[in-house]
Amino acid sequence: GATPRATGRSSNAWWPRAWPTRRSSTTATSPPRSTTRSVTGHEAARLAHTVRDRRDADLQLHARDDRGQRGDLPGHGDAPIDSADQVDPKSLAAAIVEAVESKLGYSQMHAAGNSLGGWIALEMAAAFPENVLSVTGVAPAGLWLTPKTHRNGELAISRWMARATYRFANILGKFKFIRAIGFKLVSPQWEKFSPETCAKAAIAMGSASGYYTLWDAFLGNRFDKEISNEIPVTIIFGDTDYTLPASNSQEKSLAPAHARWVVLPQSGH
Repeated sequence: GATPRATGRSSNAWWPRAWPTRRSSTTATSPPRSTTRSVTGHEAARLAHTVRDRRDADLQLHARDDRGQRGDLPGHGDAPIDSADQVDPKSLAAAIVEAVESKLGYSQMHAAGNSLGGWIALEMAAAFPENVLSVTGVAPAGLWLTPKTHRNGELAISRWMARATYRFANILGKFKFIRAIGFKLVSPQWEKFSPETCAKAAIAMGSASGYYTLWDAFLGNRFDKEISNEIPVTIIFGDTDYTLPASNSQEKSLAPAHARWVVLPQSGH
């Protein structure tokens, strides 16, 4: 296997405990044979999102290849969270790069993430150009001219509802009017979401002990850093994203000038 390099970067204590000790059936379990690997055979692919059960989509994406690596952020999924953890996007980016290199032996990777995970992926590319070969942000947070100073009211209501009902999500998710309350503002195609998918999302949000901790950590911040022109950047948004709308949360001037923007029709957050 590859010999991990000492980087001198500090790593949050939660990461070695939480990831990748529990792996899905499609994740590689054998030691890496080289310092880099990808879905095409050369580098590692790293995907990030705060809600653990969003990885179902990743499992489908990588169903024919086991070289993508996924992890739970602090206080989400199986990952614990400690009051001493630094959980702002920049610190999480550093912790991920350190973990992939020290625990898996991959010195280079393709980074992709959704929402807060997309912001973290951009931070990874900006801070560690020698490690990140490409970055894809799917509805990435942080692209707002005026940094957020308080929690989003609608999301706070969704979190409260999920927190109050997630233990019964598998039952409640069978009712269409319940799914409408939880997902109508998430996607214009919410009616296509299966009851099982809705239940998993509600359980993931409701059981996330670090939900507000990570939320509060990005308040007052935004992504406005340079990313090397040598690193391909793709930013994807749905045309009906009510969570991060184009009016105030998709500022192209903050993204790298060479970034490729993709707008998906009839898609939400």
